[in-house]
Amino acid sequence: MHSLIIHLANSSKRAGNVAALLKVLPEPEVVDAVIGQDAIIRGDVALRDGNLHRPIYPFPLSPGEVGCFLSHRACWQRIVDQDLPYALIVEDD
Repeated sequence: MHSLIIHLANSSKRAGNVAALLKVLPEPEVVDAVIGQDAIIRGDVALRDGNLHRPIYPFPLSPGEVGCFLSHRACWQRIVDQDLPYALIVEDD
């Protein structure tokens, strides 16, 4: 089984967690986390006002939520690109 560890490269506080995960998870690989604010500024995502579905989403997504989703999406894409039957996705915290 393959393991994907989402990690924000400039987060030195979580480097110890990443090191520990690299030792215990099967076939681990570190995936760079997406910084949501940067993705929004670059126009990489189209944000909606939350009324596309019912019930409506009650508040705007934060840049952190956008980054978290895009980080997981990058992992899903890696699973597809590497033709993995499945993988464990974990965050560095």
